[in-house]
Amino acid sequence: MLCGAGASADERVEYRGEAEFGVAIVDIDRAGGGFGEYTGLDGDTIYPRVDAEGAVEGGVSYFHFRASDLGLNSRRLGLSAGGYGSYALEFTHDEIPHLISRDARTPFDGAGGAQLTLPAGFTPAATTAAMAALEDSLKTLDLRTDRREDAFRASREFAGGWRTRLSVRREDKNGVQSLAGITAQNPGQVDATILPQPIDYRTEEFSTGLEYSADGGQAELEYLLSVFHDENPSLLWDVPFLKSAPTALDYPTVARIGLPPDNSYQRLRLSGGLNLPGELRLSGVAELGQMRQDDRLLPYSTDDIGGTAAVMEDGAGLPRSSAEARVDVAHLVLNMAWRPLSRLGLNARYRFYETDNRTPYTPFDRVIDDTMPQSSSEVIYSRPYDLSRSTLELGAAYRFVAGATLKTDYRHEATGYDKYRPVRGTREDTLKVALGRNLSDALSGRIGYLYSRRDAENYDGFLSYSTLVDATGCPAVVTVDPDPDTGGSTAVDTCFENHPDLRQFDVASRERSRRFASVAYSPHENLDIGFDLADRRDSYRDDIFFDDTYLGLTADDGVEATLDIGYTAEDGWSIGAYLTRELMRSSQSGREFNAAIASSIDSSLDWAADFDDAITTLGAQGGFDLFYETLHVTLAYAYTRARSHIRFSAGNGLVYEDMPADGSERHTLDVHAVYRVSDSTGLGAGVTYERFRAQDWALDNVEAGGDALSDILLLSGPQKDYRAYALRAGLVYRW
Repeated sequence: MLCGAGASADERVEYRGEAEFGVAIVDIDRAGGGFGEYTGLDGDTIYPRVDAEGAVEGGVSYFHFRASDLGLNSRRLGLSAGGYGSYALEFTHDEIPHLISRDARTPFDGAGGAQLTLPAGFTPAATTAAMAALEDSLKTLDLRTDRREDAFRASREFAGGWRTRLSVRREDKNGVQSLAGITAQNPGQVDATILPQPIDYRTEEFSTGLEYSADGGQAELEYLLSVFHDENPSLLWDVPFLKSAPTALDYPTVARIGLPPDNSYQRLRLSGGLNLPGELRLSGVAELGQMRQDDRLLPYSTDDIGGTAAVMEDGAGLPRSSAEARVDVAHLVLNMAWRPLSRLGLNARYRFYETDNRTPYTPFDRVIDDTMPQSSSEVIYSRPYDLSRSTLELGAAYRFVAGATLKTDYRHEATGYDKYRPVRGTREDTLKVALGRNLSDALSGRIGYLYSRRDAENYDGFLSYSTLVDATGCPAVVTVDPDPDTGGSTAVDTCFENHPDLRQFDVASRERSRRFASVAYSPHENLDIGFDLADRRDSYRDDIFFDDTYLGLTADDGVEATLDIGYTAEDGWSIGAYLTRELMRSSQSGREFNAAIASSIDSSLDWAADFDDAITTLGAQGGFDLFYETLHVTLAYAYTRARSHIRFSAGNGLVYEDMPADGSERHTLDVHAVYRVSDSTGLGAGVTYERFRAQDWALDNVEAGGDALSDILLLSGPQKDYRAYALRAGLVYRW
């Protein structure tokens, strides 16, 4: 800490900070691994290490700065200045790369742009193996995105408790990532081309607010505007597949897919709080928001199917040319916290959330695939989904003389849905009880239990459908969608794509339980031991109509246990370790069926899948001083192992087998030392070692752009195993 020359004792200027300058060498045996996924270190390299932070303060004025990783593509910079009790200015700059793949391969020219073309001499074929020029036309491509964010914030305080603030933020994201493009000759025969999707996004955000604060009360009025822009509204690509059925002339040669559309969101927010006599505090938030999206709609198809679909013309043949999407949002929160007794605390919260989707309700022709004309009798409506949700929460905590604390919480949530969901509403009640106790000065513990039940009010997959069998034996659906403008309805026959017994898990009836316990033990003033255990059980049920025989997610369970130990010696050295084990299991039921009514009700085609996942995480860290505290050494080790397995069971009408187990394993070791040359100068050096291995039955031995999968043209392969070293050295200076 230094004082500026000539400054008075009352107005002295103080300088403090720390800077590190050095160099690092990275060696990776396989470029494109996950070692530098979010830092940009994707291969062997040498880069400068520059980190600094500091402050200059004098009287009520200040200037703070912080810069980290300036030699990397994941650099950060923060500057702030102002006067305490007067004004504040802040600027932040963040850059975050995301390295997805270094070994991607694609036959397309124009990667990174909005139009992908196949090279001259490439002849489309029915399968990847039949694409004679595929291997020669493949080009190496990096899949990578770079995000840059700049933000400026300012605030000004006035007399009388008033304060204004302003915030401006801009985020740019550029690069290339993967996107699946689909073409089909019928719903059961689909070709997939994994495309290099161009990323050229910009998000601009502006907010301003006015605050008032006085003894016992606060209020704030805020306005927020966020605008998202995608430079590429769609992606166009030459189709590398060519099927002979129904005829080759009917298979598309060019395809198109929409990309994230431009959109905007604005919100007006009023919040405040009030302290009342008797240890009572009231607070609340009221918000009105609006989301808009009005990009031009893409045509039904880019291929001229029997002369029924216009080619490449935006909005051609559609009921409207643009999305005209608008959703209004209302949000209200009321809070109360009260302490009527010194040992008793009470709290209550009411929350209301509602959407009003004003997107036009419009019938669209239904194009099933890329080779068959859409039928005028098959119409699908754009459905403006809405919901309203009310939540009431009540809580109480009481501290007993014996050192125990009992806490209870009750939550009731009622959600109402529009006519387009399979339920009109759900009601969920949750009760949570926890008991904590200090058994001694060194030992304390806590146990708890949570139970929740969500009831779907008369779940019926046919609230907007009725079931019948048409003349061809197809399990068809009669869609009865009342027109909100005229009050009329339209009936349309079409085969359902999902089985009507399938339950949507977010609105299905569900029972949930949670059991948790924790223990903290300090047998010595420098030794701390902690243990946490949590068990969760989710059961999805339907005991009204189908007696638990419905299809979909049936269970989602898990157990997590963590043990951590920490010790700090009086002479400054310390050590800590933790071990976490998490087990997760979910179950799903289904039925294999096609357009025949017999298969949709054939229980011999039922199947069930159990998903088992296990994750183990181990970590240890320590630090100690040597040579009379002139050398400080820190060590850290982390190990993570994940395993996943999918098991099946099925009726006698199906042939099945369990999936092979897959997973990943990562070791990371870091050693760092700082030698203190003087009170202000130090020399530092360190090494990081990381080893990663992965096993993925779906992608192992399947290379990017290869012909291992006949109907899928891949862009990238499986995540590669790697071994990486990073050596670093530098000078640390403090002032």
